Amino acid sequence: MAYVYVIYDRVTRKRYIGRHNGSNPDYWGSGKIITSVREKRPEALRKRIVFESDDLDLVLQKEREYQQTRYDRGTWDQYYNIIIGDPSEGADMAGDRNPNYKHGGLVGAKHDPAIRARVDKTRNSERHSKHGEGSRHRMLARYHLQKGNLDRARQEFDLWQQYKRSMPASDKGNYVRKYENWEEWKDSQVFR
Repeated sequence: MAYVYVIYDRVTRKRYIGRHNGSNPDYWGSGKIITSVREKRPEALRKRIVFESDDLDLVLQKEREYQQTRYDRGTWDQYYNIIIGDPSEGADMAGDRNPNYKHGGLVGAKHDPAIRARVDKTRNSERHSKHGEGSRHRMLARYHLQKGNLDRARQEFDLWQQYKRSMPASDKGNYVRKYENWEEWKDSQVFR
């Protein structure tokens, strides 16, 4: 007997709506996020079956209805589900049909520090891999400053600032690039 279930996380108070064909009574979902949560704190999760049927198509329909209702109510951010439905079952994730994207951006990204950190980390690593020369000058300036070689540190600092000025504008939005002042930067460096 197939069923639709809801998993409740007592720590975050988030839920996960899923369905299973009934072959494994210990099934707890296969979504990336819920799987990760289950590995970290299985004792905090509770599973409740909300619909059962021998008709798998009806179970798929009920799963989507439960998910769509939460999305329409505006409470989808309280769920671990990534999309409505299952991509292997033909769920349509394109454009506005994917609840996690809106106008090409992540919904809730500015309000969820975890999403923001993940997006920033990815963007920054891509940016730094393209512009490693600037990072190299910054690190060398810091190294020579630590060793007491102020002339060489100043030379690397100037190359770093010159490189920053040659970089393309950020795609972060209203980010304004800050150019350092040698004396302020030098005084701000703390070595351990």
